[in-house]
Amino acid sequence: MPQLEFADYLPQLFWLAVTFALLYLYLAKKALPRVSEVLEERENRVIDDLEQAEKHKKESRSLEETYEKLIATARANAGKVLAESKVKITETIEAKQNKSNQAFASKIQQAEAKIEQARSEAMTEIEVISADACSKIVASLSGIKVSKTRATDAVQHVAKGQD
Repeated sequence: MPQLEFADYLPQLFWLAVTFALLYLYLAKKALPRVSEVLEERENRVIDDLEQAEKHKKESRSLEETYEKLIATARANAGKVLAESKVKITETIEAKQNKSNQAFASKIQQAEAKIEQARSEAMTEIEVISADACSKIVASLSGIKVSKTRATDAVQHVAKGQD
């Protein structure tokens, strides 16, 4: 085996050094700068991505705050609209109730007037019937004929409470 012969060590070491030096120069001049560029690109991309993520995070916080403000405003507006609607509905109901109450009051007054008229008519009829009955009773008990006007006066006098 040629590797084990001591006479061939020196040329093998020479070529080893030359190959190592060429490989070193190639790596130092060509390969390592490319690797370094790729690493720098990756680092810059990561830094840019982190910056964009932070920017998007700030934007999302800003949008969230805006959203919360809009929600609060919408809730306040909804509360106002609800209160206004409630007031309008209450006013409408009260107006309708007042109108109904007035209509009922009018009907009640008309009914009371009719009742009073019927009562008055009934009292007049009762006076006439009472006067007639009174004159007949007096005529049958005592035999004296009482005039209609006198019997009517007596019934009215008793009806007023003036014995």
